Amino acid sequence: MEKAYDRLNWNYLKAALNQFGFHRDWIQLVERCWSKCWFSILINGVMTGFFHSSRGLRQGDPISLGLFILAVEGLSRGFRWLVASGVRQPYKMCPNCPIVSHLLFANDTILFANGSRRSLTQIKTFLTQYESVHIFQGRPKRTYFQAIIEKIQARISAWQNRILSQVGRLTLITHVLNSISVHTLASMEVPSNILAELEKQFADFFWGWEGPKKKCHWHNWRSLLLPKSEGGLGLRPLKSVM
Repeated sequence: MEKAYDRLNWNYLKAALNQFGFHRDWIQLVERCWSKCWFSILINGVMTGFFHSSRGLRQGDPISLGLFILAVEGLSRGFRWLVASGVRQPYKMCPNCPIVSHLLFANDTILFANGSRRSLTQIKTFLTQYESVHIFQGRPKRTYFQAIIEKIQARISAWQNRILSQVGRLTLITHVLNSISVHTLASMEVPSNILAELEKQFADFFWGWEGPKKKCHWHNWRSLLLPKSEGGLGLRPLKSVM
């Protein structure tokens, strides 16, 4: 991670602290520490003005190390999830040896995989998504999530002509479509309209099409997200991942 301290996005860091369960008041207190930073540049030995920082952590600040570790924990958990979900095959010396998916030291990262094309493709995809949510500035825009939306649309289009039961469609939503977006949703605040658009695509795929027209949605998507004991299908709301 090149210039890891300087590139750390504040929105990502704040979302990560919120995910770890830190109290809102504490997050706001720490946010004042990292956001009230000003810099000046020496030009020909003369200090010239000041400008306000918009991202990054100050090296040498005692709290910066802890904040950076918490921020990178999102990356580490993402690597572990790839292995636990079976998306990525780890490298193993023998059947009984412990699985090591990655090693992190400061801003250096070593990844272990079995070298298959599928594993390497998934690692590249995950790193691209992590980079896109880690360094953007300002309020989240639709363009930051366009890659995820298009990827889900491509998957659904590929399945559209297949003969699938609703149980099969439910399985694909749970284990494939949800997993595509889980890295981004777990590491940043996604606008509600993006979540609604993704879940609309899930609902359209679940109920299916009749030719070019969508079939009738006999229940709204929110009712399907309820636990099975309450009459739903036990699907996981995307908002719960954030």
